[in-house]
Amino acid sequence: MLKCCRRRIAWSHNAIFSISLVYILLTTCFAYSQNNPLSKAVDSVMSDLVKQQIAANEYSAISSLRTIYMACESYRYWNAGEVKPYPPDIKTLSSTNPPFIDATLGAGLKQGYVYAYALLGPDKFTCTASPEKPGDSGGKTFFINESGIIRLNSVNGAEVDYALEQSLKEKSGLYSKEEIENDKGSSGFTNLRTLSTALESYRASTSPPTYPKDLKMLSDVNPPFIDKALGRGEKEGYIFTYTFISANKYTCVASPEQKVVCGYRVYFADETGVIRLNNADGPPAEN
Repeated sequence: MLKCCRRRIAWSHNAIFSISLVYILLTTCFAYSQNNPLSKAVDSVMSDLVKQQIAANEYSAISSLRTIYMACESYRYWNAGEVKPYPPDIKTLSSTNPPFIDATLGAGLKQGYVYAYALLGPDKFTCTASPEKPGDSGGKTFFINESGIIRLNSVNGAEVDYALEQSLKEKSGLYSKEEIENDKGSSGFTNLRTLSTALESYRASTSPPTYPKDLKMLSDVNPPFIDKALGRGEKEGYIFTYTFISANKYTCVASPEQKVVCGYRVYFADETGVIRLNNADGPPAEN
């Protein structure tokens, strides 16, 4: 009995000592954090890191919505049935063989964002990307439907433009300034190359061979030669101006919407398939 009491007393003394030590450490840290410049600097760095992570998550959400849209379009035209609906859910896109999207995105949760997909009809769907923890994992909600346009919040929200994407990319801290600068303009070259290839494919599919009267004819066929965004002539910070000249001649110019944000280069293409800088007399362009 005596030994038991002694052990309890010893334990009580140890517990009190431990609690007191924790209390002293906490009060000391609090006082230190209130007065020490180094602590304030650490708080500032931590705040910047959180902002970078939020920007990275938001940039990832935009990219993931674009991936889901392209996967839905691919699924629709891959489906062998006469009626080609969009998938019933995004899990279906990751369950096919081969899959259209990765399993993480198919589960509807990726890098701090939750993806809510809804099939509204055979040719209509919506998908909303919302922060898993608003304010912590992200601050913006993004929306996309069968139009392929990514918007803020809902179908009535403002369109997410290239400038916002670039801003999030810069704030994420995942890319160097050199990488960001080099990326400006690359979308103009890449998408113009896509258009050039699509125009030739379209011409080869017609009898007699002819180029389309406008870009929309490339995106409205089944299956499409290009996506709807490119068919509208606006994609990833570039405006694409297509001119039909004759059955075997055309020109297409890719110009940045905002030179400082989207790029400084203007690209030109025609039926020769050579992409040049500025116009038909410009030097061949390199991506």
